[in-house]
Amino acid sequence: MTRLLRRAVLPLLLAVFLPVAGFCRDRIVSFRPNVTEILFALGLGDQVVGVTTFCTHPPEAQKIAKIGGYSNRSLEKILSLKPDLAVIVPDATTPRLESALQRSGVAVLSVKADSLEDVMASIRSIAAKTGVPGRGETLIASLRDRIDAAAAKAKGRPARKALMVIQRRPLIVAGGGTFLDSLLKLAGAENIAGASRLPYPNFSMETVIARAPDVIIDMDATDTGDFWSRYASLPAVKNGAVKKLPADLFVPGPRIPEALDALIQATQSR
Repeated sequence: MTRLLRRAVLPLLLAVFLPVAGFCRDRIVSFRPNVTEILFALGLGDQVVGVTTFCTHPPEAQKIAKIGGYSNRSLEKILSLKPDLAVIVPDATTPRLESALQRSGVAVLSVKADSLEDVMASIRSIAAKTGVPGRGETLIASLRDRIDAAAAKAKGRPARKALMVIQRRPLIVAGGGTFLDSLLKLAGAENIAGASRLPYPNFSMETVIARAPDVIIDMDATDTGDFWSRYASLPAVKNGAVKKLPADLFVPGPRIPEALDALIQATQSR
């Protein structure tokens, strides 16, 4: 092969048979639904070998090996999947697992999911770690455009007092500074629990009655029974503005625009 031919052909051969610089074909384990959704949105779904039992979206995630829930993740199961990378969202259960994984030679990437900006930063971190930073920036730009377009629908409308219920018994709600609180603000609603110092406070019904929400977003998957009908004095109950929305729609990941659209419709409709 002449020197000129080698110069022309060699780069093509390298491009075909060698991975793109920075791109890895890691076997990835996801510790949270939002991480799983981000990985799939980045086109890395075929590298995900383990997810939690709560990772139900996209549907393909349901076919992937399960490592447990949130508080009962199995280190033995995780290691049996021979992962190269574990992507975690820190909680009370992760420090022990993180240390054990690192001792076993598994790389660990820790990301946050407490706010909209955390979501964008998580996408950027995961994309960089897996060697697809360009895909990350494209996804972030698309999400920002779609969020802005959804939020524009709520501008200029009167702000209605709203309560986002995570669980009814005991009554756990979305407090200030949370991802859900951010969505309420974008939807043009006022979170009646927004002043809480706790992210997900336990509210008393006396407090709810005193603050009189115009709309209640109930994300508890169990049957409501007569729970809300007993509080007919609440404006939300009186006006038929208790809205049931699925909790798994409000995953802090690529489906934020869909969640925001649903929230705007729920908080603005009567």
